[in-house]
Amino acid sequence: MPRYLRVQVLATDSRVVQSARALPTERFGAGFSSDRLHALTRTDQGCDVVIAELSLEGFAFAKDLRDRPYGDSIAIILLCDREQDRWLCKQAGADEVIVKPLPDTSTLLRAVDAAVRTKNPS
Repeated sequence: MPRYLRVQVLATDSRVVQSARALPTERFGAGFSSDRLHALTRTDQGCDVVIAELSLEGFAFAKDLRDRPYGDSIAIILLCDREQDRWLCKQAGADEVIVKPLPDTSTLLRAVDAAVRTKNPS
């Protein structure tokens, strides 16, 4: 049985928010923000996975997370608008990258599972 994960979502795209809200509640507790500083404050209170839009300060958010003492333990999923921005997401420290539009919740769920496996390979 997969463990319960605390997820912080930094997004304004309604499809991204809707997909994150559709993650199974028995496995995920999600907090939502449209402001990078608010999202950082929420991650300081405990977080396992971050889902952020690159276009919504996602690059700075990911870099800020990696600079925190706990930053390497958080799985980061960045969503970008263009295929050519994948490298930028990886430069920011993303474990997984999704090019929007987000097809469905199962794509997000697979990305979360892959990112968490990267952080906790056991």
